[in-house]
Amino acid sequence: MSLVAGTRLGPYELQSLIGQGGMGEVYKARDTRLERSVAIKVLPPEFGADPDRRARFEREAKTIAGLNNPHICTLYDVGEHAPSTGTGQAALYLVMEHLAGETLAQRLERGPLPLDQALEIATQVADALSAAHRQGVVHRDLKPGNVMLTKAGAKLLDFGLAKLTGHGEQAAAASIASAPTQTRPLTSEGAIVGTLEYMAPEQVEGKPADARTDLWALGAILYEMLTGRRAFGGDSAASLIGNIMNAEPAALWTLQPLTPPAVDRLVRRCLAKVPDARWQDASDVADELQWIRGGGSAVTGPEKATPRGRYRQVVTGALLLAVVAGIGTGVTWLWVGGRRVAEVRHGLEEIRPAEALLGGLALTNIPSISRNRPHLTALRLTRDGRRLVFAGNEPSAGNQNRQAQLYIRDVWGREGAKAIPHTAGADAPLISPDGEWVAFWSRSSAPAGWVWVLSKVRLEDAGTPVPICTVGR
Repeated sequence: MSLVAGTRLGPYELQSLIGQGGMGEVYKARDTRLERSVAIKVLPPEFGADPDRRARFEREAKTIAGLNNPHICTLYDVGEHAPSTGTGQAALYLVMEHLAGETLAQRLERGPLPLDQALEIATQVADALSAAHRQGVVHRDLKPGNVMLTKAGAKLLDFGLAKLTGHGEQAAAASIASAPTQTRPLTSEGAIVGTLEYMAPEQVEGKPADARTDLWALGAILYEMLTGRRAFGGDSAASLIGNIMNAEPAALWTLQPLTPPAVDRLVRRCLAKVPDARWQDASDVADELQWIRGGGSAVTGPEKATPRGRYRQVVTGALLLAVVAGIGTGVTWLWVGGRRVAEVRHGLEEIRPAEALLGGLALTNIPSISRNRPHLTALRLTRDGRRLVFAGNEPSAGNQNRQAQLYIRDVWGREGAKAIPHTAGADAPLISPDGEWVAFWSRSSAPAGWVWVLSKVRLEDAGTPVPICTVGR
């Protein structure tokens, strides 16, 4: 039932059609009382003709209107539109805030998002889900088309398949409170309610959905934002379902080598086949994402490190320092016993040094260091995956003799590598766990011969390196 511009639905005057699908049409409209733009979703007439559906509509509309979160599209009003001719069935409609921007689905058509932007959007969606879940509302159709990107941040749309889980009430398998208007990429006769590409295994099997079902979809969305491809695909609905039920998506770092391991771990936990193995609360996911964005460890979570995890980090750090010290002193680390060596290797594999994370990324493609093809003597990546620190011998002011010195580059930025001042002769950089300092070795002359100096310098504001210790012959 398409309505023309100028049609009045109570105090609302329709202006243009925004979108349409099997579950309704969405219009941009003007609230003549408050003089503001709104979005109105008009549901198919058959929903208003069913007394049970009408009652559910009113009940769930009240619940959704009570969701107060800056990342959830606000529901202002509900109403009923009767045809002016007096014939035909009345249609129910919902009045929501009108949002300017584009959907995440539209943004993904241009390719994957930068890490920082993807994590920010995922954090905001997780925050919105947490607010909804606290009110007993599960979205059940979370997908990129239901995430609007605005100047104020991400907004979660269409609690159209939301089900009430509280107070012992059995919710309907398909709520109509704010039904999705976008067409599904895969459709088939007898399709399951929801969008197949983002449905959790329990939804595919027709089992009850809960908050953990939404977290599966959030993991699938974050995976797609980072890689530009869906976590699960298939040539047909049958093959897609088979992959959702049995297959595992490719590890994020194999598609985006610079993805921090903590992000890969978070996504994999979201996409666990068994709900009990997933994150259990959206607020925990939001906290984890916020912590990763703040530069948290790539191996362990905030204040959640196991004793074994802490042991691996300590031993790994000791091993790296021993190797660097061995350059000038012949110090060996063969004192590490067989069992500890196994632990160290496991820790290094989990942390993945920059050389492994870069994968097929050609160093000669890094801006500002490709012209002279400098000899790179060392390469390190900060634990948050954002900055690359390396030692190279590109000539620069104050370093005309092509001594190696330290450079830093923002992995996701467009600017090229920048030389870190006062680091001529530097080699074997090591980055502190908090990402604030970089330590390096340099050789200096002394009356008794050459000595090695271990110094440190801040990554952000550089400044004069601070000596830590010297090692002589």
